[in-house]
Amino acid sequence: MTACAGSNPPPVIQRVYERQQIPASLLACAAEPAVPPAPVTEFAVLEYVVRLRAALLDCRYRLGRVAGLVDGSAEADAREK
Repeated sequence: MTACAGSNPPPVIQRVYERQQIPASLLACAAEPAVPPAPVTEFAVLEYVVRLRAALLDCRYRLGRVAGLVDGSAEADAREK
């Protein structure tokens, strides 16, 4: 059996697992806006919907960044420096 072996021993492969460090800025979403007080105008409803949508997009952005960190596809972002 040793006649077939090379003179150099095979390289040792070692797996090292590291805990993923997720920036604190990605772990908190924007707060849901408060419901406008009565009497409610059309403009107040429109403004509420816009703020609600902005909070949703903020959470989607942060979740996408966390997913990018986990799967390794995240690029440097100026907001996290």
